[in-house]
Amino acid sequence: MITCEDWRETPASVVGGLFDAECARWDGELGWDCRAASRLLELARQNGHLPGLVARDGRGRVVGWTYFLLHDRTLQIGNLVAGNAAAAAALLDGSLGARESRPALRARTFVFPDLPTIESALLDRGFDIEHYTYMQRRLSTAADRPRKATGSPPAPYFVDRWSRKLVPEVVRLLARAYEGMRQARCFAPDGRLEQWTTYVGQLVETPACGQFEHRVSSVIRASGELVGAVLATALGERTAHIAQMAVAPDHRGRGVGRHLVHLACERAGSGGFDRLTLLVAQSNDGARRLYERTGFEAVGEFLFADKDLVAGR
Repeated sequence: MITCEDWRETPASVVGGLFDAECARWDGELGWDCRAASRLLELARQNGHLPGLVARDGRGRVVGWTYFLLHDRTLQIGNLVAGNAAAAAALLDGSLGARESRPALRARTFVFPDLPTIESALLDRGFDIEHYTYMQRRLSTAADRPRKATGSPPAPYFVDRWSRKLVPEVVRLLARAYEGMRQARCFAPDGRLEQWTTYVGQLVETPACGQFEHRVSSVIRASGELVGAVLATALGERTAHIAQMAVAPDHRGRGVGRHLVHLACERAGSGGFDRLTLLVAQSNDGARRLYERTGFEAVGEFLFADKDLVAGR
């Protein structure tokens, strides 16, 4: 018998242990340091601003936990951690049925599952699943890398380093690059510019996907127009991450994406990182082939799950 309690009433020592265990799993398997994000979550939990659930078995032992929030009529379910199938089902049902979730029109989650039963629980509740591959490339650091620069991109392109003033252009580029693509649901559910603005703002200003790394981020222009961008973060002291990369549709197939990837690898190595990681939808064949050709290998898998809540009401 699984029961769920409001995690805002769970002792801080218990929740802290759950955070520590999950941070250790992400760091050990992915090289991803989640401690900064966990501190923000704990502050929001203690202040009563972030609802969540802790699942316990019949003996009172913790067997899972999650948190959730409502934004733009979308229920965003955070870390979904479950020790068994019953716990995963109880946490999902509790999140979907919570008082705070009632105004939601859709539900979505992006998880690094610790059990295959989490996917089954999502499918059983009508979620549409998209699989993402977590890839990495080992880098040579500045100390042992040969003196070989990536060089200039093919004509008529040129590279600009990252600056905060580029955000509006990057937002418009992402909206163009992902228009009509299924994978856009993970970033901007309806493809609206304000959703892309929120997404880029979170990448640049919060530690949700690591600390933004401006030294590794860059954009490419042609005739003054921004036609490609790579946004990078630091997941840990030694792990850099390509959080987002996009090329304008009418500039694909010209080496822009390949140059952005090589440039990110070179700058990450120069910055002292020894590996570069990224996430790519398994359905995005073109992107996966690009990353494989540039030396990335699959090391893990994430799930994105999305559900329309209106149809069932």
